[in-house]
Amino acid sequence: MKPTLLPGDFVLALKVFNKVFFKNDIVIFFDDHYSHVVKKVVLIKKNHLMLKNDNINTSSVFCEKPFDKNKVKYRVLFILRVSKIKKIFVKLKFI
Repeated sequence: MKPTLLPGDFVLALKVFNKVFFKNDIVIFFDDHYSHVVKKVVLIKKNHLMLKNDNINTSSVFCEKPFDKNKVKYRVLFILRVSKIKKIFVKLKFI
């Protein structure tokens, strides 16, 4: 999900109870082969979503076909960059 998410970033995500999604939502689902997968919503239909990678240099089997809305487990609400955390700790003199 580069550049939206970078290695080491933290995300705050909430479990999805209703299946209402919006374009550009970042969603998390579980796949038996890949474990937890993070993708961005680009199109919403009645029972499925179309997902995409942010990194144009990579491809994903999840982005090539409609994805069942019911498989989405979490919606990302907040992203916290590791570099920002370090700056906060330095300003607060924890480091």
